[in-house]
Amino acid sequence: MFRKFMSILILSVVFFVVSISFASAVEAENFGPYRFTTDDGRWDGKLYARSGQTVYAKIDNWSYSRVSVRLCSSQSGNCTSFKTPTWPYGSVTFTNMASGTYYGDVISHNKPYAAGEITFTVLH
Repeated sequence: MFRKFMSILILSVVFFVVSISFASAVEAENFGPYRFTTDDGRWDGKLYARSGQTVYAKIDNWSYSRVSVRLCSSQSGNCTSFKTPTWPYGSVTFTNMASGTYYGDVISHNKPYAAGEITFTVLH
């Protein structure tokens, strides 16, 4: 009887540890949605990422003009290259991020400007 109890207890603990591992692997943190208007001189959202994380930027472009987005580090001032999502809705991926706070920057390839919402999702 004691062996059976210990077996069940050990299996339960193993199941708990494995389920916690999988849960943390697929968790994500959302930042936004933020409203943006290009050419307004303002940052288009803010997020925090840890070293090695992946960031998805989903754009809901209300003006249907072609846009691109980049992330700029608040600590170093360095920015990623601009990435262009599928038009007019879509997302772009930034991988292997360094730890820190980032600001989104959306630009329009058409004049006069573009407007919409952007949401950042950071995978843990």
